[in-house]
Amino acid sequence: MRAVEMAAIDSGTVTGLALMERAGAGVVASFHTNWPALRSGSARILCGPGNNGGDGFVIARLLHANGWQVQVVTFGHPDQLPQDARHNFNRLAMPVADGATTPPTQFDGDLSVDAMFGTGLTRPISDPAMASWLHCHDRFCAAGGAAIAVDIPSGLDADSGRVLQGSACARSGLTVTFHRAKPGHYLADGPEFCGTLHIVGIGL
Repeated sequence: MRAVEMAAIDSGTVTGLALMERAGAGVVASFHTNWPALRSGSARILCGPGNNGGDGFVIARLLHANGWQVQVVTFGHPDQLPQDARHNFNRLAMPVADGATTPPTQFDGDLSVDAMFGTGLTRPISDPAMASWLHCHDRFCAAGGAAIAVDIPSGLDADSGRVLQGSACARSGLTVTFHRAKPGHYLADGPEFCGTLHIVGIGL
């Protein structure tokens, strides 16, 4: 997937920013398809330190523009974000909480989004703050809330479908991935953690 994205960007037919915008819009569209009765409400978006977090920033901005109350929880310093993710962070006009210093609280809103880590994750999520926030997302999902994972549930190996050894990992009722499904969506723990899988085209 990374090779396909880089080939498209290097060819000049699309930019990383455009792909991120399409990915975020695809998640929002999939959310409305899966939960058509939820047209407005409150959302919490967990945004990691890479481009998966950048997708989360796009989702937050689009929901906010449609009248949603949105809380963004970030992990990592904004200045250290990849360029496209930092661009979308700078476009936010809503409350932003630092997940490392803000203790998680029970979420009683309408939508929780796991945009912490995507398919490139190869090491376990062992940071206690990240683990606590993911636990809140998982608990919200278990209670029947609208919970979405962007690309793949954070902590799940995209190749094997197993939770990375020693890693925190959260379940979602809907996982939205891009261009093609990954083996981990279907193997081992994948179906349990991914819930319903939507595959969104982003023009690749």
